[in-house]
Amino acid sequence: MNEFLQEAPGLYGDFKIREEVIQKIWNDRSFIQKDLKTECGKKLTIINPGKWNRVIEGPDFFDARLILNEKEIRGDVEIHFHAKDWELHGHNTDPNFAKVVLHVTLFPNRAKHFQARSEKNTEIPQLILLPHLFQSVEEYAEELCISKLAGREVDKEETNSKKKLAPEKVEDLAKLRWDEKCQHAQLRLNNDEWEQACHQWFLEILGYPRNKMNMHHLAQRYPISYWRRGVNCQEIYQEFSNWKTKGMRPVSQPINRLTQYASLIERIPEWPSLLAEKVSFPSGNSAKIEKMTRQQINRLNKEWKSQILGDIFGSTKANTLLVDACLPLWSIYHEIDTFGIWYFWPAGNFPDRILKLSKSWELKQSGKSLINGIGQAIIKHFLLDEQEISMPIKSSD
Repeated sequence: MNEFLQEAPGLYGDFKIREEVIQKIWNDRSFIQKDLKTECGKKLTIINPGKWNRVIEGPDFFDARLILNEKEIRGDVEIHFHAKDWELHGHNTDPNFAKVVLHVTLFPNRAKHFQARSEKNTEIPQLILLPHLFQSVEEYAEELCISKLAGREVDKEETNSKKKLAPEKVEDLAKLRWDEKCQHAQLRLNNDEWEQACHQWFLEILGYPRNKMNMHHLAQRYPISYWRRGVNCQEIYQEFSNWKTKGMRPVSQPINRLTQYASLIERIPEWPSLLAEKVSFPSGNSAKIEKMTRQQINRLNKEWKSQILGDIFGSTKANTLLVDACLPLWSIYHEIDTFGIWYFWPAGNFPDRILKLSKSWELKQSGKSLINGIGQAIIKHFLLDEQEISMPIKSSD
């Protein structure tokens, strides 16, 4: 198997993932950094993860700044899936890796006593990332794929290439995406009560993609009960560092998203309960839901935006909050499969490239607007095609 493409356990069996995904997790510090310890028991604090090396041979990150057992050190960081990859890739005899001060792996060691060493036989501490991830590896890979889609323009070669998504595959791929989101919703509801699960995922989406991690920690530190007593958004905003704001539209700035959420709690403090008890989404597959009139879907949409969200958020963000978090949670909570309404719901925040591809590939639309199911299917198509995630690998009995 390609050394940069490995199998990992997923929600539906093993899947393939690129090492680039793990590198990005480290680069963005998109994991829980509280109480980090190396395998040898040293307390670890990350001051700077280093400069991502995507050009030349050598370690994955140069000049990282870390604190190990209260002592600041500077050096390089190498990322792998497994500890054994250090020697499999020959780093133990390569002088280019002489300055590595931390070996970061996704998975725990299979060999209990393995220790990465430099060419000079210096022991290199190891950090295992998997226990510190705040979401599934599949979700990280999905975010990387979406960021790539957002950063590239559509060209004629691509729209006519083998990457083109066939119309007959759209619903199958969308269903895979829906099933994954429902599985994530199930995991969240296994770990949190309904209200906190809604609060947590809601804030993460308000921070997506660049400030999702900070929003995750903020939601944990300040549960929804705290918000109901009134919050000073500026104060809790300043408690967290590494907010990413450069180049963002004013409405998307994290302080403005927090202010919007505070306004929602002030206006409709029991919004998760209202979502669970007062809104009824129809069950059924896409064929059944397609028979619903646009007027019926518009009525449900208006009910969601007004009665639950208090008309605080714009249409696109409101749609994103529903299809990416609240509808999967609602479906699992009520044990009702709402794939059909999720499929035909108006699209949320998709890269412009998704809309352009849907038109150039002549995929079925609902009026002039992109529907959620098509956008989700295109993302899944690229996840599979570019092998950020491959189809689950069925294990033999």
